[in-house]
Amino acid sequence: MPYYEEEPYQDVETLKKELTYVVENDKIYFERKSGAIVLGDNPKIQLSAIITNTDDLAGHFLLKATVSSQGDKVEVEKSVYINSHETTEIVMEKEVNPFSFQTNVNIDDWSVKAPVVTYEKPITKYRTITKYRTCNTCDEGCK
Repeated sequence: MPYYEEEPYQDVETLKKELTYVVENDKIYFERKSGAIVLGDNPKIQLSAIITNTDDLAGHFLLKATVSSQGDKVEVEKSVYINSHETTEIVMEKEVNPFSFQTNVNIDDWSVKAPVVTYEKPITKYRTITKYRTCNTCDEGCK
């Protein structure tokens, strides 16, 4: 006589997740580094932010910024791998014209793009299986 039971089994589920993070003081910092024009070393714009990966997974975080000064505009970006629960300072530099970015410097826009990572998670699933038992003539359902 057949009967049915739910049987557990282990499987692996593939999931995607955007990592969580915090930017220290919710700010990006700016500095102009002097160069030696005589030596052909142009000045640089340096931008930095301190990012903490608050997630249990690690990945590449992308920091982007747009800086302007008196009609000139510079865009910079940098990707850095940050382990889970680790704090990292991302520093980006870009050479600029020696006569630009000296006054009225504005950070027009900046952002952090968190990675979307794929990971596997073990889960318990259930399947219905058919089992058989010997028919007992005293059981009403048995024929």
